[in-house]
Amino acid sequence: MGYGIDLLEHMRALEQKLIREGLDRPLEYIHFRFADNSFRYTITPPDLHVFAETGCDGIHYGFLTDFGRITDLEEASIVCVSPTDDPPLRIIARNLEDFFRLVVTIGSAGELGSLVSVRTPRQWERYWADLAESRHEEATDPQLRNFVTCRQTVLHHMQTDLGLEPIPDVMRYLNDLEIQRRSAGWIPTIDGLGVVPIDGPDRKPAADYVFPFADTSRDYIPLDDIRAYLAAAPPAHRCAFARDAFFWWVVDETSELWLLLHNVHIQH
Repeated sequence: MGYGIDLLEHMRALEQKLIREGLDRPLEYIHFRFADNSFRYTITPPDLHVFAETGCDGIHYGFLTDFGRITDLEEASIVCVSPTDDPPLRIIARNLEDFFRLVVTIGSAGELGSLVSVRTPRQWERYWADLAESRHEEATDPQLRNFVTCRQTVLHHMQTDLGLEPIPDVMRYLNDLEIQRRSAGWIPTIDGLGVVPIDGPDRKPAADYVFPFADTSRDYIPLDDIRAYLAAAPPAHRCAFARDAFFWWVVDETSELWLLLHNVHIQH
């Protein structure tokens, strides 16, 4: 239906409608909770604007801005952060509308988050088998009958009220997302997300970037060396470094490195 960021408000309106119709906390049935940037883990990318969490295992979702390259969140890819998975990060949807279409396809934002570490054909086969087994157990357990009915009601209204149709081939969809990002001239990073730079005369080729502190202990943060690197590196490389640093070291709001990295952005 061509939704943008306002789809979040449409979801809030749908939630209120279902509450008025007698469904208590309806979005809990699809493991979706509204959230903001206060919901973060140390591995949450610094340029991720969080909008949702699942209430399970710390899984949360946000808009990826590529350090300011994306200024309109309607155009931002959606990243899933799943702290208990390895790898724990993945671009999960092209935009917000596709994210909710994937929730409709899979059945819950929580189970969608499990796709973070599903890459190989064997892993995909296992994922679908586990999901089918879970659905069978739910359908045959009398104690879960009400839960299943309520979840189906929410998913039905997401389709009929908001026009959010399932995505037919999830594996191909996610593979295409990764191919498209790589083909955009991305700079690879340790977390697998990479950075897509803005073209310009002072930008070095992506192949020139290598995380410069890979041989450094994760227990030691060489702040002076990092300041020197950030002062000399091209803008896109600084952004790639910030993404790597958040993944390499434990960077929280009390650390000096946090302040250094949160000042990094792509210059237009």
